[in-house]
Amino acid sequence: LLSPLFFVEMSSDNSFIARNWEELRRRARSLESDINTKLLNFSKLGSSLGGPPQLGVITDSERRDSEYLSTSQNRFETLSLDIQTMLDKLNDINEQMSDLIRGSAYVKNPAVCHTLERHRDILLDYSHEFKRTHANIKVLLEREVLFTSSIGDFGECKINLSNDGLNNRKSDFLLKEHDHIKSSDRLLDDQIGIALATKESLLNQKLGLKGVAKKLNTLTKRYPAVHSVMQKIHMRKRRDVIILASVIVICFIVIFLYDQDRNQCCPMFGILAVLMPVPIMSDFGSYDLICVNKNEHITPNIPSHSLTKPHRQVYQYFEQEMWT
Repeated sequence: LLSPLFFVEMSSDNSFIARNWEELRRRARSLESDINTKLLNFSKLGSSLGGPPQLGVITDSERRDSEYLSTSQNRFETLSLDIQTMLDKLNDINEQMSDLIRGSAYVKNPAVCHTLERHRDILLDYSHEFKRTHANIKVLLEREVLFTSSIGDFGECKINLSNDGLNNRKSDFLLKEHDHIKSSDRLLDDQIGIALATKESLLNQKLGLKGVAKKLNTLTKRYPAVHSVMQKIHMRKRRDVIILASVIVICFIVIFLYDQDRNQCCPMFGILAVLMPVPIMSDFGSYDLICVNKNEHITPNIPSHSLTKPHRQVYQYFEQEMWT
C-alpha cells in the first residue's frame, strides 16, 4: 500500500512542474517576440543594401560610401550575433521544457505536448529565416564592397540595380505575408490550446462530481440512519407518483364511460332535471320554480322565451327521452 506521504510528494512535484512550465513558457514567448523583431530589422537591413535609389533615401554614391558600408557591416554583425544568441537561448528553453515533463504525468497531456511542439516549430522557422536572410545580406555586402572598390579605381562606373531592388521588394513583401501567416497560425494555436485546456477542466470537474457521488454512496452505506432516511424520501416520492397516476387513470376512465353513455339514455340528465330548478319569468316579474317529477308529466304551457339555454336543453332532452 502507498503511504499518504507518497501522494503528498506527488502533489508537490506536480505543482513544482506546473510553476516551472509556466515560467519557461513565458520566457520562450518573450524570446520569440524579440527574435521576430530582430528578424524584421535584419530584413530591412538587406532591403536598404539592395534597394534602388529613392527620394529622401541614401543615393548610390552614399550607399557605396565606405562609411556607410562600414556601418552596415557593423549592424549586420551585431544583429547576427544577437539573433544567434537568442536562438540558442530559445533552444535551451525548449530543451528544459522537454526535460521538465519527461517522466511525469504531463507527458500524456495533449495540451502540453501541443505547446511544446509549437515552440519547436517556431524555433525551426526562425532558424531557417535567419540563415536565409543572413546569406542574402552577406552576398549584398560582398557586392557592395566590390562596387565600392570599382568606383574607387575607375570613378565613372555606373551600375543599374533596378532589377535587384525590384526582387528585394518582392522578397520583402513575401516576408511580410509570411509573417502575417505565422501570426494567424500562432493565434489559431492559442485558440486550440484554450479549447484543450477547457476540455481538460471539464473532464476534471466530471471526475470530481463522480468522486462526490461515490463518497455520498459510501456515506449512506456506512451510516444506516442516513440510509434509512434516504430510502424513506425515495418511497415518499414513489408514493406520490403512484397516487397521481391513479387519479389520472380514474379521471380518464370516468371520461371514457361518460362519452360512451352520452348517446344512450344517460341517467345524469334525469338527475340534473330532477335537481335543477327551472326559472320562469312571469308577467309580474317574479320567478316560479318548476321541479320535474318522474310521476308527473311536464306541463307544456311553459313559454320557451322564459327559459335559459341550458335549462331549455335539459327540459327538451328529458321530455323526449323519458316520456316518449
